[in-house]
Amino acid sequence: MERIGNRDFHMNAQVEMLDNAGFKRIRVRRRNYEIKLNGIQAYMDLRLDRAALKQELAELSKVERVRLLNEISEGLKRFVHKGRFVFDWGVNFVQAKKPR
Repeated sequence: MERIGNRDFHMNAQVEMLDNAGFKRIRVRRRNYEIKLNGIQAYMDLRLDRAALKQELAELSKVERVRLLNEISEGLKRFVHKGRFVFDWGVNFVQAKKPR
């Protein structure tokens, strides 16, 4: 699934939108990347660096914030392999001929 603006769309819906807009020869290529970081905290730092998330975390009480971050860290442990945080990141590349 790809993210467009603030809405999630399945790839088929995106292709249909392009087709409806008159685009031709629509091709979708998917590439998978393996991302390796130096542990869960590196991933958390990366993901929680967004201003909106920082604001939301700041609005929680300290106890709630610690509890939430601990729960997230626990859930992420399954992605740790040989001391590194590893996850697959799928990216769709869409190519289409522009309508005239």
